Amino acid sequence: MANESADNASDESEPQPHAYVGQLPLSLKAGWGVGAFGSLGMLWLVNVFLMFFLVNHLGMSAALAGIVLFITRIYDVISDPLIGHLSDNTRSRWGKRRPWMFVGAFASGIAAILAFNVPVFASENETAIYELIVLLVYFTGFTLFYVPFMAMPAEMTDDYSERTSIMSFRVGYSFAAGIIIAAGMPALIARLGGDRAAYEVAATISGILITVSMLMTVLFTRKARELQRTNPKRYTAKEYLTSLFRNRPFLSLAALKFMVFLAAAINGSTSLFFMSYVMERAEMGQAFYSLMSNIAGMCALPLWIRMSRGRDKKLVYLVALIGSTIFTVSWAFASPTESNLVFGLRAFLMGAFGAGGLVMGFSMLPDTIEYDRITTGHDRAGLYTGLLGFIEKNAAAMAPMLIGFFFAAMGFVQSTSGNVQQPDSAIAAIIAGKAWIPAGVNLIAIGALMTYRLTEEKLASLRLQQAAGNT
Repeated sequence: MANESADNASDESEPQPHAYVGQLPLSLKAGWGVGAFGSLGMLWLVNVFLMFFLVNHLGMSAALAGIVLFITRIYDVISDPLIGHLSDNTRSRWGKRRPWMFVGAFASGIAAILAFNVPVFASENETAIYELIVLLVYFTGFTLFYVPFMAMPAEMTDDYSERTSIMSFRVGYSFAAGIIIAAGMPALIARLGGDRAAYEVAATISGILITVSMLMTVLFTRKARELQRTNPKRYTAKEYLTSLFRNRPFLSLAALKFMVFLAAAINGSTSLFFMSYVMERAEMGQAFYSLMSNIAGMCALPLWIRMSRGRDKKLVYLVALIGSTIFTVSWAFASPTESNLVFGLRAFLMGAFGAGGLVMGFSMLPDTIEYDRITTGHDRAGLYTGLLGFIEKNAAAMAPMLIGFFFAAMGFVQSTSGNVQQPDSAIAAIIAGKAWIPAGVNLIAIGALMTYRLTEEKLASLRLQQAAGNT
């Protein structure tokens, strides 16, 4: 009996054949992509609304709010790669990714509701501790869902262009989240009176939508291909780090994504302040901006997919990133007196160029994971996704902390009784956070992009070399 068990264990660890998979069913791609509605909705809530809510409705200082948001991400150093590693090696009747995603869906939605439904505490510090605990649950839920979710495309197909197609669904659903949450939430808040209670109602609705969309992905990806370990030999942390630093495409992508997410998060953390104190449009201005930019992204997405066919992803990404940078700078010249046409056109063009950057950046990740699989023989999609998720989330976490200290140093005045007159120095800081600083960070991102050299031809060559070595 003991020998039989040992034989079974040996059979389970044997390398399994990875039959080539090209084009995927539309239902599978759409079913996987719907999870992006929830995960992107979570980022919208934190990057756009939470900082403003903590400062303007809970009366927390901008610096303390930034610190709280940053501290919650420190433990991601462990959690993101850990969940990625666990999802790579999980064996269950529901697959290796989906059980983690199922738990993450519920934790994410509940914590999203609690982050804005805050009890009345006696002091600012007690409020900060409450938010710290809730946000730790919030980002744990995000990690449990997002890391396995983003690891799936590297295994679902081997086709270079089909990966771009898969990611287009992810980006499309993220724009849907932008329309419903990023645009719908501030519109609902404004209609409900723009007070603390309005944020509570809007966050509750958003939390429910987040959980439902994530559970839909868990359900609709039942038949997605998952690769089991091709190399039964375990690797040490030192071996992983050595192979990681040899994966130049991934390192270039990681540096690029860090800068892009940092720029987007700085822009997003400043956005409601900008709409309130510079554009004098408050939540409805944010709603209109989010609506136009996300509609533009959805409209432009097919054009970016078509443009990418037969072309190097890096070059397509470069066009998108340059366009995004130009229109980010344009916010520095916006004013309360400009027409809705000009305001909407700027938002539309930002969304159109942003769509290209999103789909190209996300479609590069499965390519870098395949590069690692070919060169090392290990299937580590979850681990790489977790590492990149950690990099992206910490870039997003740094933004509110930096903006919080920057605003505090420039004399920003917080209040729970509505908008107050801000000094010129604070207005200048808000404009810089919306335009000049993210544009400068984007320029650094362009430099990182130019070091990325993994093309379709190089991947095809590596596959042939691998096939020749296995024969």
